[in-house]
Amino acid sequence: MLITRANPERHRLIIHLLVLIPVGLAVKYALPEPLAGWGMRYGAAILYEIFWILMLRLIFAGWSPLRCAVTVFFATSLLEMLQLWHPFWLEGLRSHFLGRVLLGTSFDPVDFVYYFVGSAAGFGYVRRLMKP
Repeated sequence: MLITRANPERHRLIIHLLVLIPVGLAVKYALPEPLAGWGMRYGAAILYEIFWILMLRLIFAGWSPLRCAVTVFFATSLLEMLQLWHPFWLEGLRSHFLGRVLLGTSFDPVDFVYYFVGSAAGFGYVRRLMKP
């Protein structure tokens, strides 16, 4: 679908996604000390949730912000649990940068808190973007 004036929400979502990608990578990989530890682990998790909520809203425009947020929370929680499983094919995927970024490498139960915070923030973010 083309970006037109008739769909300003879609246009805003794309712009915000394009900004969020480098910001999220910077938080994950380029923050100076002492922020690097927290940002790498938890700030990036929050931005990861927001990114996927915006992406779902872009792909499934008919979904409510709440449905997007709940779906992303459960999907990322499942991915976190998947980090406890180490079959050779999954480890092969995790050995590449994109696999590490998308699937994660190590289980941390504290991540669930930040997934919840990120999902709540993403819910509010999308609701705000929906306003004209």
